[in-house]
Amino acid sequence: MTASWVALACLLLSVVIGIYAARHPKAPGAAWLVVMAAGLAVWSVLYLPGIATPTKAGAVLSLLCGQIVGSAMLLFALIYGRRPEWTGPNLLVPLVVVPIMTVVLFWASPGAVGFQGDLTNTAVQAVGSQTTLHAAYLLLLGVGTFVLLMDAFRRSGGRRSLRSAAMLLAVGASLVLEILVLARASMPVPVDPLLTGLLICLTGLWFGLYGSGRLDPVPIPRRYVVDRMPDGWLMLDEANRIIDINAAAEDLLGVTRADVRGLQISAVLTDVPNLGNALDGNQDLEMRRRVRSQENWRYLSIRVLSLQDHRDRPLGKLVVCSDQTKQRLAEDARYRARDEMFVLLNTISSAASNFVELDDFLAEVTYQIIHPFHSQLVAIFLLDERGQQPQDQSLYLASHLGLPDEIVDSLTSLPFGSPVLDSLQLSRQPLAIDDIAGDDRTPDAMRQLNFAHLVISPLIPTAAEGGRIIGLICLARREDPAYSADELIRLGEVSEQIATLIDSTRRSKLAIALSERQNLIKDLHDSVSQKLYALVTMTEAAQASLEAGGRVDLNQILTRMGENARQAAREMRLFLYQLRPADIEKDGLIGAIHHRLSAVEGRASVKARLLADDGIVLSKDKEVALYYIAQEALNNIIRHAYAQTVLVTLKKEKQQIVLEVRDDGKGFDAAEAQSGGMGLQNIRERTMQINGRLRIVSKPGQGTRVIITVPVERAPRTAQRRLAS
Repeated sequence: MTASWVALACLLLSVVIGIYAARHPKAPGAAWLVVMAAGLAVWSVLYLPGIATPTKAGAVLSLLCGQIVGSAMLLFALIYGRRPEWTGPNLLVPLVVVPIMTVVLFWASPGAVGFQGDLTNTAVQAVGSQTTLHAAYLLLLGVGTFVLLMDAFRRSGGRRSLRSAAMLLAVGASLVLEILVLARASMPVPVDPLLTGLLICLTGLWFGLYGSGRLDPVPIPRRYVVDRMPDGWLMLDEANRIIDINAAAEDLLGVTRADVRGLQISAVLTDVPNLGNALDGNQDLEMRRRVRSQENWRYLSIRVLSLQDHRDRPLGKLVVCSDQTKQRLAEDARYRARDEMFVLLNTISSAASNFVELDDFLAEVTYQIIHPFHSQLVAIFLLDERGQQPQDQSLYLASHLGLPDEIVDSLTSLPFGSPVLDSLQLSRQPLAIDDIAGDDRTPDAMRQLNFAHLVISPLIPTAAEGGRIIGLICLARREDPAYSADELIRLGEVSEQIATLIDSTRRSKLAIALSERQNLIKDLHDSVSQKLYALVTMTEAAQASLEAGGRVDLNQILTRMGENARQAAREMRLFLYQLRPADIEKDGLIGAIHHRLSAVEGRASVKARLLADDGIVLSKDKEVALYYIAQEALNNIIRHAYAQTVLVTLKKEKQQIVLEVRDDGKGFDAAEAQSGGMGLQNIRERTMQINGRLRIVSKPGQGTRVIITVPVERAPRTAQRRLAS
């Protein structure tokens, strides 16, 4: 009868606790309280009269409910005691496996779990007390619960001592009864000691948790918070002596509480100059300083707060040190990446202006971007614009660095229908591939390479219509880490800059080619076409005169036709030479003029000579300007002078270089030709650009002399001394 009353009390109390916990689901540990109450309610029902039977299934259910109640109580203590990090798989797995193993062993062989007695003659309520393994397991869970609640009581600073003491006493009493079960001690009353212990424990929990009408968590003591806070905390007295510090301050400054207690703050923070003077005032202040801690530099944000009593009398100072080292290092890394980005973009822009040929520019780009992106492979593909139809378009390998020779041949062309291009057409952003061998977007030839990470960025010019892709940049790494999001953003900016420069270069070359073509058409129309038209006109006039029976001076007509034909041939050779001009960078000024005289004047029945002094040194800019001045003067001779001989001299006179182009042509009145045509105007402009002087001497029938005087560059004095020595 006594056992029934105990079971009924457990049932009622478990129902009340379960309902109350279910109504407060956000309270700490409420869910495990519900599980514990449900398990205890079922277990209690098995003890009621008329339900308790000596069946094996009832005994198994009794064992299972008891272990569920013990496990739920332990988990509740973890949550309530603010130890949720311990409720991981390492704890939950044993709490699930052990009850299952106990039930299986008991079902297979009751003696395997330490059961003593005859199951057929033993009531269910006696099973728990006579099963050694079951009692030992509940004792272990109870000890864990008692230790956790004791730790929570200690960390609460003794607050709510009556309710906390009731909880501890109740759990302790249940442990005593479980120990009696293991010791096989006889009970003074006919009740199950395990169920009785759980009733006492449940009563203590009810009084401790719900006596105030609230399901409150364990209060956190102020000292516990200070010791766990991530910021360093230093308490100073009125004389700026250290009274106390927390664990974070010990770690930041590399000291211990015992070593610095009583020392001046300036003796500890030696890397913060004039700190003592700053602390003498009563105003709060904040500063950022770099201090040395355990052979490392740390960046601290230091706040100083004044402490006062209830009468506003100063008590001391509170110094809070926040470690900003990670943030500072991250900012420095971002600044370095930004500076490297600016340098890289400027270098790429300079390369575009320094290199005339696109291949040279792309080769320089590959060398410039491989290091900033920590890669071992760079490949640049460009759109082959020779395809007339969209389906015929493809990308060709324009430049690369790090590709083996056997792979280059298989990467010469990349069709527009490939998966990688389809993906880039949609995203317009760099594409990172970390599974090179398994990703179908990887070009087939690159799958053979021993690289771990690949990124492909589209080349889309800023001014491109519809965001047309004109090429790709491929970067690859052999080892980790993978390309970060920041690197992908920077690569996108670099790709846009390169694409814009490539597109600008192509447009500029096309514009220059169209302009030169227009100039060539105009020159052909104004010169060669006119001469050929004159030949046709004279031929037709002579033919018409002969057919009419008139007299024709064949000698005069043939002479004029010969002059026009020779002049047309001269100008045609001039146009052919302009299509393939001399290379001044390679041949120099004298070599370029000599090449011009041989290619044009020498083949146009004009006796041409070049006389040049030795040791003439000019800058590249002046050499180019003098060459084009000489060429313009020679062009005028071919087109207008009808000269038989041409003499070009280049000599050095004191501190100046003199270029003279002389011919024996028909000449002109220099006074009447001050403005001149485009040829003379070009000569004047180029002469002014190199700070030279121009003099033109010509009279009708006496030929022409074009004289340009250019000052010689003076070498620096250090260079002069070096030459003199």
